[in-house]
Amino acid sequence: MIVSSHVVPELILASQSPRRRELLATAGFHFTVRFQPVEEIRAAGETPAGYVKRLARTKAEAAWASGDEIILGADTIVVLDDRVLEKPADASAARSMLRELSGREHTVITGICLRHAGGAVLDSESTRVRFLPLDESEIDDYVSSGEPMDKARERQQCDGVRSGRKELVEVSCVTIRRCRAVG
Repeated sequence: MIVSSHVVPELILASQSPRRRELLATAGFHFTVRFQPVEEIRAAGETPAGYVKRLARTKAEAAWASGDEIILGADTIVVLDDRVLEKPADASAARSMLRELSGREHTVITGICLRHAGGAVLDSESTRVRFLPLDESEIDDYVSSGEPMDKARERQQCDGVRSGRKELVEVSCVTIRRCRAVG
């Protein structure tokens, strides 16, 4: 009998997002969730991609406990007309954001950080998304569902596609495939 001394590091997801958990589980990853809240404030002059990668790294670093694990930190932002749309604070802000996005194309950027004993791997992926025009009743229904308040922005994108209310050019789940290739 051959016994290997190679220990496979445990994968830790540094996120509370139900959507991120679902994506990793669907991709076949075994993982544990460990989330530490971090401040999400964009620095002056910081590019959207730089911002989202910094947040991913900060989340991974906050959850880091030992060299026997790999931490996956991630964050997703929405960019419209070179403006980062911050997470809506309440239903009124969510309605306002949906009105801005209605009938328009925007960019969803997901940043990831894989923190491991040897350092960290940072990456980001951008996705162009076009909302169909939304009327006020559709906006109210969507806000009432609670989806716009979810912390993972891609949840909004992917769930809307399932409901058939948005045209989607591509899905930012490419980031998950890149994680599989690295891991």
